[in-house]
Amino acid sequence: MPPTIWIIVMFVFAGVFIVCATMGVAEWVRNNKQPQRSTEARIVAIDDRDSKEFVKTGGRYSYNLTRHYLVAFELLSTGAKINVRVPVSKLEFPFSMVKERDTGTLTLKGTRYISFRVSNLVD
Repeated sequence: MPPTIWIIVMFVFAGVFIVCATMGVAEWVRNNKQPQRSTEARIVAIDDRDSKEFVKTGGRYSYNLTRHYLVAFELLSTGAKINVRVPVSKLEFPFSMVKERDTGTLTLKGTRYISFRVSNLVD
């Protein structure tokens, strides 16, 4: 390929990176400005995910494995469904203790998960 195509490809990748970084920072700022709100919600679906990160530490390469849950909630007041990424570090209890159809109080700050307090466990 001619060198001009490589330059164009490099600018496209740099542009995509800048747009994604800007959107992430904008969402972080928007979440920080939002008040913390609580609402009654029902768990619709739970999906656990693992994220792998390749890092170099002290001259050695290793993988960091991070676990998080993708939880779909149905807001009981409006019937709206929202998907929330829940890091394991934010859990007050093992998420294996809750099941779909459990209801409780969901607390969010913007789109950021704060907590979910179960009010009734479904058998």
